[in-house]
Amino acid sequence: MKPTPNLEIVYVADPMCSWCWGFAPTIEEIDASYDIPVRVVVGGLRPGNRAEPLDAIRGLLRHHWGQVAAASGQPFDLEGLEREGWVYDTMTADTAVVTMRTMAPGETLRFFTRIQR
Repeated sequence: MKPTPNLEIVYVADPMCSWCWGFAPTIEEIDASYDIPVRVVVGGLRPGNRAEPLDAIRGLLRHHWGQVAAASGQPFDLEGLEREGWVYDTMTADTAVVTMRTMAPGETLRFFTRIQR
């Protein structure tokens, strides 16, 4: 397939977003099937001052993860929900993806999905 000039797929997501994880096989298939670059734009789920203690959102996450697993077939590691004293802050994961996008743009989507796993 020939490259399509001046086109790109902009994928707006967060590596810690449950539904983004559910969509991971689809965006990976799109990336593999088309010769159009995928630009990953991240952030905004629960960064920095909007982060929450896991204790406060554990039930919400368990519910969402169950919904996403049922709808998408994507597995979730529920052991992560048993952490004590952990803050659900997406800033570090988002920063890592932005850093990869700067260093190796062509590897950003693969890196993004590795963080999700």
